[in-house]
Amino acid sequence: MIQFREVSLAYFFSFFVATFLGCQNDKPQLHTHEPEPIVTAKPAEFTGEKYAYLSGIIHEGESYFAIAKVAEHYAKNSAEGLNIKEKKGLSDSLEILELPDKYIILTRATIPDKFLLSQAVAITMQTFSFDSTGNYKFNEKLPVAKFLKLFNDAKYQRFKKIPFVLTFKNNVVTQVAEQYLP
Repeated sequence: MIQFREVSLAYFFSFFVATFLGCQNDKPQLHTHEPEPIVTAKPAEFTGEKYAYLSGIIHEGESYFAIAKVAEHYAKNSAEGLNIKEKKGLSDSLEILELPDKYIILTRATIPDKFLLSQAVAITMQTFSFDSTGNYKFNEKLPVAKFLKLFNDAKYQRFKKIPFVLTFKNNVVTQVAEQYLP
């Protein structure tokens, strides 16, 4: 009986050595399913003219920022413009403004974005002030500091409902122009 025990231990020991020590691999393990890289959404690159509704101008450090909802604009006679006029496939929560000229402005954004204003931004207003005869001073240039105060003054809250044309260069606003609404 002692022989059987010794033989059993010998088999068990050789099985143990073969299983645990014989399977060592010095090479790094290869993973067949590598994790997917995390893709973060890149902010939209703005260059050129965009219609927008400004909700404020803020001053942070040495920089000024426009808080705005960027809008889409379409020609009234285009297929998109005709669909918008007939409200085909549009939700009721969208803001649609039909300008007297040839454009329709459509706002889909619900949360405004923050855009850096260039140090040399040109601001042009159409209905900011009047001349001595009571007519608007069209194409009136404003400094940024005065434009900042404009959105903080209750008397000028109407400008939050008027579209502006923002000119972008590499996501920086270089020009702000009020869109005249008769």
